[in-house]
Amino acid sequence: MTEVGFSQKLKSLLETKKSGFTQKDFDLLKVGRHFWKNKIQIILGRNKEENEKLVQLASFRDIILERKDKLGPTALIRITPEKTSSQVRSAEKTAQELIWKYSKKNKPADFSQLPIEKKERRFSQKSSAKNEKI
Repeated sequence: MTEVGFSQKLKSLLETKKSGFTQKDFDLLKVGRHFWKNKIQIILGRNKEENEKLVQLASFRDIILERKDKLGPTALIRITPEKTSSQVRSAEKTAQELIWKYSKKNKPADFSQLPIEKKERRFSQKSSAKNEKI
């Protein structure tokens, strides 16, 4: 946890998401570039390994966006149930713009959305001894 910016990522997460944390929320803080749009977290991979890690850590509500030509970062958009469809669409548009900005070929491209079929265990800030410490 000595990465520059980790504490800022953690602070943003704790300010935005008040409860219902998962281990994945904290694992994702160690991966990629983090952005926020309408209190929706958008994470971009910085390289192939981080792109793969984002896909691996995605939860069933999350959205994974990537360029069809694979010439740029993968974006993970963390969606919570209370978000409206217009907030989600706005976050998707922002994620596409960020992918273009950080792509090696930063020109508009077609995007694909990867399906997520994973379950996750939720825990609160008052985690039990069985859960990893936060």
